[in-house]
Amino acid sequence: AHAFIGQTGEAGFEQYFNGSIDDVRVYSRALTLDEAGDLNSGDCEVAIDPVPVACTTTDVSLAAHWNFDENTDSTTADSSGNSNNGTLTNGTAWTTSTPTLGYDNVSGVSFDGTDDYVTAGNNASLAFSTSDAFSASTWINPTAFSGYQTVLQKMDDSNSAYRGYLFTLDNGVPEVWLINDYSAGTYTVVAATTALSAGSWQQVGFSYDGSGNAAGVHIYVNGADVTNPTPIIDALAGATIQTSVAFEMGLRGSGI
Repeated sequence: AHAFIGQTGEAGFEQYFNGSIDDVRVYSRALTLDEAGDLNSGDCEVAIDPVPVACTTTDVSLAAHWNFDENTDSTTADSSGNSNNGTLTNGTAWTTSTPTLGYDNVSGVSFDGTDDYVTAGNNASLAFSTSDAFSASTWINPTAFSGYQTVLQKMDDSNSAYRGYLFTLDNGVPEVWLINDYSAGTYTVVAATTALSAGSWQQVGFSYDGSGNAAGVHIYVNGADVTNPTPIIDALAGATIQTSVAFEMGLRGSGI
């Protein structure tokens, strides 16, 4: 099993991302609001209290980092040192239209909203459980919004209760899903207060504190906490979200 960017992947229910994605980072801790702001500003540092860590230095909490700067072939390297190298699939294309960051940003990846995604394998560094704090951050430029569009996920299909975690857009509104068993109702969904804009680069991300509660989830857009204080559902109840399937960017196909 593998991990995917831009997709969730059960046949017939694919939820593909339409647009471009750049600089995807996953951390094995909950980022603070200030750190989310640093990432939004394109700062080459993300503070690890009390000492800042430069982006050229390995952050021990950085579980994966795809900067998508290869601009050639179909492989994208994970610079975290955890070997979560990604594969561009089904014609996922490189793009040199990228956000302006505080360091060289050669290229990103473009998804057609039909069948493109990036898969990054099933490494233990991305197999978070309910008691694990973790975060994700990326830059996205959506072309258009229609229903659910997956940014990133590591989530089973319907045969395995949809267990895992998902960062998606619901008609442009960012949502975080933490799922133990969807059919049994043991899952949590937290949304942002407003939708993103199509046709422009925005820095989006989320953090989760490992508490098992919706209150432990925060969603960030352009460095601001935009979490809706009223969750869509808060029923994970401490049950595990850990799964051995792939981490993906740009696709998910759950049907839920």
